Amino acid sequence: MTRIFTLALTLCSFLLSTASTSAQCSSIYILRPNSVTQSSFPALVQVNDVALYEYASGERVMAEICEAGSYEFTVREHPDSAALGRRVLYLNSPADYYVKISTLPITGTPIFTWMKPGRGQKLLNNDKRFDGPLESIAFVGPNSPPEVIRSPEAATQKSFTEARTQQIGFNPVQTVGNFKFELTDVVRVGRTGRLEFKVTNLAGRDLLVTLNNRLATFYDDAGTVSMANKICISRTCHNYNGALEDSQVSAEKNFKYLHDHKPVNFPSGIPLKCTVYFDKIDQSAEEFAKFSLWVASKDAGQQTPNVFNIQYHKVAFPSLTDEKTPNLRSFGSQSLEVVMAQLKGGEAVVQVQIKNGGTNSYLYKLTSATVYDELGNITEMNAMQFGGDTKPLPYQHQWQQTIGAESSVNASLFFKDFDPKAQLIKRFTLRFQQYEFNWNDLALTGGGGSGTLVNTSSPNKPRAGYITYQELRQNSATPTRIAGKKVVLRKLTFNSGSDELQPGSFGQLDELADLLTANPDLNVEVSGHTDNVGTPTDNYLLSQKRADAIKYYLIGRSISPDRVTSAGKGETEPFDGNDTKAGRLRNRRVEIKVNG
Repeated sequence: MTRIFTLALTLCSFLLSTASTSAQCSSIYILRPNSVTQSSFPALVQVNDVALYEYASGERVMAEICEAGSYEFTVREHPDSAALGRRVLYLNSPADYYVKISTLPITGTPIFTWMKPGRGQKLLNNDKRFDGPLESIAFVGPNSPPEVIRSPEAATQKSFTEARTQQIGFNPVQTVGNFKFELTDVVRVGRTGRLEFKVTNLAGRDLLVTLNNRLATFYDDAGTVSMANKICISRTCHNYNGALEDSQVSAEKNFKYLHDHKPVNFPSGIPLKCTVYFDKIDQSAEEFAKFSLWVASKDAGQQTPNVFNIQYHKVAFPSLTDEKTPNLRSFGSQSLEVVMAQLKGGEAVVQVQIKNGGTNSYLYKLTSATVYDELGNITEMNAMQFGGDTKPLPYQHQWQQTIGAESSVNASLFFKDFDPKAQLIKRFTLRFQQYEFNWNDLALTGGGGSGTLVNTSSPNKPRAGYITYQELRQNSATPTRIAGKKVVLRKLTFNSGSDELQPGSFGQLDELADLLTANPDLNVEVSGHTDNVGTPTDNYLLSQKRADAIKYYLIGRSISPDRVTSAGKGETEPFDGNDTKAGRLRNRRVEIKVNG
């Protein structure tokens, strides 16, 4: 199956005029020259979600735009995928613009480059890089459909719809190449995890199947592209370490020459378990925009295998956190829960309950643990003790325990030389052989305390009137369902005592702007909140300034001012008590409320 990628270049309202065509219009030259890394299949170009042009590698297009506005350009693999590049142009005078479409050589991921006029004109006039003449598109303005003027050669190009090999959008069950794939489980912890499939041979005869982990590619919604580190059919696993391309040519070539990958017999009609492991996704990612897997199958005695591609889009990651139990982290049938954080003199002790909810025993191998307190200290774990141990174990090779099916065990983690002045563990990180878990803002009980349940700062802690950010995304197309609900923007941070956003905040703000752009009926109120440190007046002013900062950022991303309001709440609507540092930390936040 041939590698197909699609692009969407979305133009939202933009001011252009062109000197090259008329005094009132501007020209945008979209160039997709031939190269060894380009796909021969067409790319879909859109303007304001309206199909503008279907063109393949080797085509060049000039879009003439004559109405004032602000146009945002994005590039995507398909209409439903995450944006892989973005640029907004604000223009009020005639000009020419040149955009080059290309692909990354290893992954085939589409990218676009804005070229300087001199280089752009040179590429435009290089007829050897293109298969036909320049096409013209008359585009009057942001709200009018384009009129496409195409050459006779372009009319014979394969359409975007014909070029797609399977439906875009998440569907857990797909049938490709005489095989049915059913995605049965998604497990993600930090940068690692796995996808589990049930695969059934529908050919009516046994087939030999080969999979390769380097031909399984993950594209997460944070822009990271990575390959699987291991892939297993039942108990037969492969973990080839080379770099292979996500393409039809690469798949056919490498399945032919990878002799160490012995095929697995797939009996007809009997489902087999297939597990794909990953370990390099972005920590902030919330879903796979795309997962691509190449598969080779053949009959016994057949020399050349049949190679096909299965793709899943918009695979959401399950939440590790149970909203009813904020200290709980669940992954598959396993779970970890922090039940106590205690300070005993110069030593901190964190107790974790480890539970195996599966039907088989599970071996936990702890590699390290780290705590960061609010005073700026970092302390590494020096010993641990499982429930059945008589004393703490100081060596890493001792930090393992097999937990029986449907059983649990408590583990105590010891941190020597912990600062006795600290009252809060800002972050607690627990690392196992394959996974890493984090807890934030664990309040310490005093020396010799009873070990009560610790606090957490989960902004999605369930309470009346609040929903998670994922629920906001799921209901954004029909905002009346969640009108009046509030969402805490967890990833927004400001400089102390200031309304200046820290760089790590812009990712979530851009995502929110994209969500508002895609859902014009979604309107929000941004509210700023503080703790009770300082005067009420100062807190109100700071909260208003921070809410305004978010509002104006969204307006700068072309969101209409009528759709975003801001309000400073100061310390009047606390999320938690102000008597502890953890509580005050939770109260310093920015929220959005859905207005419909």
